[in-house]
Amino acid sequence: LSFPAGTFRTAKADSITGETSDGFTYEMGEDYVSITGWTGDKETVTSLILPDTIDGQTVTDISVGALENMPLLTELKLPSDLQRFRWFNLSNCGSLKELTIPKTIEQSGGIEAGTAYGAGFHTALSDSALETIILEDGIEYVPNNLCNGLGTVTKVVIPDSVKTIGQSAFANADSLAELDIPSSITAIEPYAFEYNDAITEITLPEGIETISYSVFKDCDSLTTVKLPSTLRSIGNSAFENCEALSSVEFNEGLESIG
Repeated sequence: LSFPAGTFRTAKADSITGETSDGFTYEMGEDYVSITGWTGDKETVTSLILPDTIDGQTVTDISVGALENMPLLTELKLPSDLQRFRWFNLSNCGSLKELTIPKTIEQSGGIEAGTAYGAGFHTALSDSALETIILEDGIEYVPNNLCNGLGTVTKVVIPDSVKTIGQSAFANADSLAELDIPSSITAIEPYAFEYNDAITEITLPEGIETISYSVFKDCDSLTTVKLPSTLRSIGNSAFENCEALSSVEFNEGLESIG
């Protein structure tokens, strides 16, 4: 049985639980406030705004499975200073098609991901029906695992403040065929597009200096890659098993491959 680090908290002596006047249950510790659920009418709710603070403390987390089984929900506003969105959320929320991710979400672990025995791989968003994900302006990275395993997403809005595409950010996103990558990005981390079977061609903008290992590994439909003149290094297995790949335009300034 495998769970991501931090999935279950060990309650501290001074942690408390409670419920807000609008039905949000929570756990509050010395350095975190976590939304653990909502006691309202999940069958009929169409819009839900999560609190930014509870009793004057900043909401930092959404707990495992806190937001689920709301079939008519079309609008969800996350806490403005959210740092961690735990896994197994937004299942059976089939009407929710768009979500904005706050700029405060952590790059590593902010979109929680892991494998549970008998349940397979899951992330905070992989059980959702999201089609559009918007990263709030000011964020400096695409969080790790943002779209990993999310087969419904077709559009991700990346602001010019982003400098890094995180690990496995677009892996296994089999409906994400196009992506507008801003010129502010300088690095793409491992497995960023691994097993993405939707992308057929990709043009990386000027400014990117590093493509890490296995970035496009097993992208079965990828046929064309255009690399920028600013690119200096490509990691091991960056295009491994891309059997349809017929054209890669290398630049003169490239210093290392593999």
